[in-house]
Amino acid sequence: PAIATLSRRAARPTWSSSNAAVATVNSSGVVSGVSSGTATITYLVSANGCSATTSSTVTINALPNAGTISGTTTLCAGSTSALTSNGATGGTWSSSNAAVATVNASGVVSGVSSGTATITYSVSANGCSATTSSTVTINALPNAGTISGTTTLNTGATSTLTSNGAVGGSWSSSNPTVASVNTAGVVTGVANGTASISYTVSSNGCVRSTSTTVTINTPVITTSIVVRARSVNSAGASFRVEIMNGSAATGGTILQNSNTFTNISTNFANFTFTATGSINPNQIRVRFYDMAAYDFEVDYIVVNGTTYQTEAATTYSLGFWNSTNGCNNAGFLSNSLIHCDGYFHYLATPTTTLIVVRARSVNAAGASFRIEIMNSSASTGGTVVQSSPDFTNLSTNFASYTFNASGSVNPNHIRVRYFNDMAAYDFETDYIVVNGTTYQTEAASTYSLGFWNSANGCNNAGFFSNSLIQCSGYFHFMANSNALVGRQTIELAIESSVEMYPNPVSDVLNVTLSAKGEQRATIRIIGPNGTVLSIFSEYLNVGSNKFIVPLNGLGMGSYILSAEWDNKRSTAKFIVIR
Repeated sequence: PAIATLSRRAARPTWSSSNAAVATVNSSGVVSGVSSGTATITYLVSANGCSATTSSTVTINALPNAGTISGTTTLCAGSTSALTSNGATGGTWSSSNAAVATVNASGVVSGVSSGTATITYSVSANGCSATTSSTVTINALPNAGTISGTTTLNTGATSTLTSNGAVGGSWSSSNPTVASVNTAGVVTGVANGTASISYTVSSNGCVRSTSTTVTINTPVITTSIVVRARSVNSAGASFRVEIMNGSAATGGTILQNSNTFTNISTNFANFTFTATGSINPNQIRVRFYDMAAYDFEVDYIVVNGTTYQTEAATTYSLGFWNSTNGCNNAGFLSNSLIHCDGYFHYLATPTTTLIVVRARSVNAAGASFRIEIMNSSASTGGTVVQSSPDFTNLSTNFASYTFNASGSVNPNHIRVRYFNDMAAYDFETDYIVVNGTTYQTEAASTYSLGFWNSANGCNNAGFFSNSLIQCSGYFHFMANSNALVGRQTIELAIESSVEMYPNPVSDVLNVTLSAKGEQRATIRIIGPNGTVLSIFSEYLNVGSNKFIVPLNGLGMGSYILSAEWDNKRSTAKFIVIR
């Protein structure tokens, strides 16, 4: 209510209101508005029995209605809440602490920082004003932090993302069909594209997120195929690599093929084809285009680092010639040579495993052994699940002994057991060949039992890197063989019957071997530390045979060339200079 003060010079004055329900006045003439309306305020003075009055009419205006504020009054920093009043419209909004909360002309409160602030709504009418207010509480946002980790990956790959914010948050992906994320923040690439990965934390009803964009790429998958091949009789043979739609050796559709490799040399060389996609080795054919002047030989193929021998029992060939059938010979011929239009088809799903053991009796003929397939790779135990017949009365010359084991045999399940120890002879195994892959007995991963010395007698067992055992025992070949040739072999270089020149050599080594009959010679290049650097074969005719060995990739230093033919092994030392 409004208050006005009236005054008059008189003796003993009195003030009165004609309508105290509208306005009251005190003895000092202070008028108080009570409600809207009008009232007459009278001033009375008296003297010497006489009185006089004067009056004035006052008008009381009603206060405007500011009403009551409603809306959410507890919110988070960074969020908003719309407050309203049920009073008169057209008022103004204000905040007592803009550092905590601000309010706009529409009553929308914005949280700025943690704390409290008073939000006031004010209205005015006919010179009168009224206010109403409410207290708002602003809670601080939790710390979601910053996401770190690898954000570009391939489909199928994973990456662990982390946040340096509050723990206990949750992870989510904007597009799980591109990238998914688990509760630990491990992102998995699903498909090519991008997705936003978010980390969200909550506290006191407040939620905060941080995010990062991950990019998922689809890798280009290829298969490297290397063919070790040559033209036979004269240079000029041509071939190509074909990828079939299945492993059927006698049919199928060509899905892709290499360019044709033409006019190849009579020396073995490597020919590389990078096929698109992930190729199963049993889809691969090597196709020969026949001309009368030459034939075609493939030593082996290498698929993504794994070697598949052409002579393996699981390789099908078409185009081998003989006088009986001409070129109409096709099948699993275990042969690396074809004479007519045809192909080699490499089947990687054998029903048997071909195991060849290169062994001999030492000091005198008579040693006996057998091949055992164990139920595990444990070199010191296990159960024999199948075994070869006994190979008896071995010669003192190295020879190859073959066993076709049933099923697909893991090389580290194979033992060569020497079982008829006699004082007159000992037993030596040079290496074994499993489906065309060689595992050296001297490798550090080959376990043996039966080695003799004066300290322990026959009670020696372990990884001895030795090819000889004197007592009944065995060699157990582990599949992680490093194909090391023992020092004994390297020391045989002085007794070499290998002819080669020039020596020292820089690029190409010319080698001559004299053979007693037609056969294949196995050639190894051995490094200074005994590591077999390369293995290949050469076809020998009766008499003197010359071939060249490219030395690409060898650094300067001393090397050993080891050749096996005519049931013997001979080595020679050569020096590479640049």
